[in-house]
Order: sequence, then structure tokens, then C-alpha cells
Amino acid sequence: MKNTLVYSRRPDNEIVSQWVSALNINDAPVRRNGISEAVSFFSQHMATLPTSEAIDFLRCMDLTKPVTSIRLRPGDIVVAYRCLTQNPLRLFYTRKGYAPQDLGLNLSGKVKRVFRVTSSMPALESHTTAAIDSWSRIEPGQDVVINVRSKQFVTEVGVMTSGGGLQLMCPYASSNLRCLNP
Repeated sequence: MKNTLVYSRRPDNEIVSQWVSALNINDAPVRRNGISEAVSFFSQHMATLPTSEAIDFLRCMDLTKPVTSIRLRPGDIVVAYRCLTQNPLRLFYTRKGYAPQDLGLNLSGKVKRVFRVTSSMPALESHTTAAIDSWSRIEPGQDVVINVRSKQFVTEVGVMTSGGGLQLMCPYASSNLRCLNP
């Protein structure tokens, strides 16, 4: 029988074990804590997020480092890298001072956007892992990586990126951030 992944404000061991299994990673206390924190955050702030997207988000987190639900305060500065044609108010940000090449994204065609937090809001803080950025535009001349996950028959095509940088998942960005360099 296949287990269905669920979100929970207080995920128990069984729920966390199901997520560990879905991620196909080695079980370890710090990873379990990070998954528990993320699943709780998704439950409270992103309850309509498809679990397939949550899996993708978790795969791009370095679960060997802490994952923490925090509150950003008015006046805090966050940074994002966006294409000029994209709405600058999206889901992922970082704090100023982190190297953009360590954020697990293809920087080609992106510009730095700086934002000020206008009112207190929750965010999920984690570190990125190296990832195949399959969501950004691939520019001519960039090396492309193809990854076939045989268990799921999913193919990713994108640019291999470095990780290690701090990321902030901010589901309420559109109503709590002001872009300082539109």
C-alpha cells in the first residue's frame, strides 16, 4: 500500500518517515528535524502547495543543515535574482551578503532585486543544495545536464548549479515586501 504524503502542523514520526521515503534519502535526526519544520511550515502557510512541489523544494534544501521557521521583521532587507520579465515578488529570497552563485539557481539573464520587509511575515530559512535548475531559461553556450530518475521516470534538463547559500521561502512576499530597485 502506498502512503499518501500529508502536511501537518506537528508532524509525527510516521509522517516524517513518509517524507523521508518519498525523498529517497538516508534517515538522520537533522534531516528529520528539517523535514518536520518544512512540513509544518507548508501546513500553516502553503496548505494548497501540491506535495510534488513540496518534494522538489525539499530536494533543493540541504537537509544536513538546520531548517527553521522564522519571522522577518519590518526593515529587514532580502534579495532575489529575477529575470526582468518576471514579477519580482515570488517565493524565494536570500539575505544580503550571500553569494548569488551559491543559491542553487542559474543566474543567466537574472538581475539582483533588493526588497525591504514592510510588515512582519513568516519565512522558512534553509540552505540550498546543488541542483539542476530546470526552471530557468538556458542560454546558448551553457552546459546542460540531463537527469533521469528511473524510479519516477522523471527527466530534468537544466543547468547544474552550486549550493550552500541561505534561502528564505516567503509565501506572503507580495503583501509584505517592497522592491527598492524596480
